Amino acid sequence: MHTTIQPVQAKPKLLNQLRDALRSRHYSRRTEKTYCHWVRRYVSTTMIYTHVLNKGGHGVRSPVDGL
Repeated sequence: MHTTIQPVQAKPKLLNQLRDALRSRHYSRRTEKTYCHWVRRYVSTTMIYTHVLNKGGHGVRSPVDGL
């Protein structure tokens, strides 16, 4: 008995999903660009804060710590 393994399709990335949703709703390209920019900024900001929160107080350093 021979079985074939089907390749797993990767889920589209977040911004690609957003673009597809906006295009299916006939939003303008400029609106699409702006929304993608907002999402990119939001995700990058929350990832920074999540990283700091996961590290706890030891991961947060002040510029005056070295003085």
